Amino acid sequence: MSHRICLYNTDAPPDAACGDPVMLVEVAYQIPALLLPLLASGGRIGPDLGTGDDPVGLYFDAPGGIARLRQFHDLIAASTEAVTDRAAFDADRAALFAFLDGLDKPCFHVDMRDVFTMSDAPWDEQARAALAEIARQNALIAAAIDAGDLTRLDAPDASSLRGGLPSFAALLADGANCHGWGWFDAATPAWRDTPEPF
Repeated sequence: MSHRICLYNTDAPPDAACGDPVMLVEVAYQIPALLLPLLASGGRIGPDLGTGDDPVGLYFDAPGGIARLRQFHDLIAASTEAVTDRAAFDADRAALFAFLDGLDKPCFHVDMRDVFTMSDAPWDEQARAALAEIARQNALIAAAIDAGDLTRLDAPDASSLRGGLPSFAALLADGANCHGWGWFDAATPAWRDTPEPF
């Protein structure tokens, strides 16, 4: 069984549970480093999006997260060593921010219930631990942005952020993630125009 993490654009709690959330991304086990800055602003725990009552949903301010991701992309763009295909990076970046800038709900919601089932620890404890880990990893990204030095993310304390890869450049070189845009494929409008059989 794949233990998935889902990212939604939604209203702020408590209205999120009764609103019309838009699922943006579904990944397994870990939030990708290239998406972490979206979760850099206003992190808090609120009602679960699915049940509307369990306090295990993670919420973040969408405008602040998009602004932080843009700063992160500016840092990546300034690196002549990490970006190996400048044309692909520019195209992915343009598509990513055109999509994100079109979102109209104020929050990002992270649903980690599938991951929480892997442990016997209470879900509210796991939610607090997840929020703290997201904040820790975003602090590493913020330090790199403030220093104007992407190689800070090559340090040992950023290993989990990189998914264990030897360098941040190695993470960027994975063409499947399309510099962050690849995880949003399911959310792009094109697929909605194609009828699907039941």
